[in-house]
Amino acid sequence: MMLSQSYLYDHYLRKEMFMEKNRSLNLKYAGSQIFYFAAFAAMMGYASVFLLDKGCTNSQIGIALALSSIIAVLLQPMLASFADNHKY
Repeated sequence: MMLSQSYLYDHYLRKEMFMEKNRSLNLKYAGSQIFYFAAFAAMMGYASVFLLDKGCTNSQIGIALALSSIIAVLLQPMLASFADNHKY
């Protein structure tokens, strides 16, 4: 079965429009990820200095920063699962 030239061209144009929309979303997503991790690195880089200034010991600072990382590792998959299962 031969496909008409106009059908093939229409299919090509739809694919190009989808790719252009997808490229825009990918750039927005990449920008938000870069901003998030840059802000996270800036804050966490000075967390120990801030906590030392507040009077915490080195052991307390280590435990607090380790717990924040452990909680993030455990909480993120649970929140993602909740978001996937509770669409509106």
